[in-house]
Amino acid sequence: MQQLCAGYGQRRVLQDLDLSIDPSEVVAILGANGAGKTTTLRAISGTTKREGQLTFDGQSLLGSSPSSTARLGIAHVPEGRGTMGQLTVLENLQLGAYIRRDRAVAADLERVYSYFPILRERRKQLAATLSGGEQQMLAIGRALMARPRLLLLDEPSLGLAPIVAQGIFDIITSINRDSGAAVLLVEQNAVAALDISHRAYVLEVGRIAVSGSSAELKEHAGVRRSYLGY
Repeated sequence: MQQLCAGYGQRRVLQDLDLSIDPSEVVAILGANGAGKTTTLRAISGTTKREGQLTFDGQSLLGSSPSSTARLGIAHVPEGRGTMGQLTVLENLQLGAYIRRDRAVAADLERVYSYFPILRERRKQLAATLSGGEQQMLAIGRALMARPRLLLLDEPSLGLAPIVAQGIFDIITSINRDSGAAVLLVEQNAVAALDISHRAYVLEVGRIAVSGSSAELKEHAGVRRSYLGY
């Protein structure tokens, strides 16, 4: 994306954002509440008003609806998980594959179960009855059923116990390694985000304040003071 602007109604949240994600790369977006992190993901997936330059695999996304964007290979796991509580775990996962017409859905379902064995155990259970961590696993699993080339994750550790959150981060790393899908990660836990990402951007009031490799940002005095706590 280049000079991307996005917002809601008359309120502009992102200001001339320049951001890139290479294939098979994990990129983190850090920043305080209200900095524009969630809006960045929404701009990519087509769920908010945007203008500027926004391309995926050489194709402009500006005229694409959310469903068209999903068909291009972009899957968005929003903050709050967004699972269908009245459906079973299995039905939620099957819903993730609704845009597909190939015969590998069953194999990918097994792949999701290999990442999240608890979902196999809970497959007949209503999603609304799952714990917070299990719902987050289901939301990521459902996104994987679309076999995305770019996975947008918004606060995957929000509200989770530290040990559960660490498990989620470990699986995100495995997904990136095994499938080659690029990951754009919005995460308040800056330490964890920098640990699993290749590069990172820090947003402040809708603009990029700092960017670089995750290793570089770990040593950046401002980032350490504001986000890493040391």
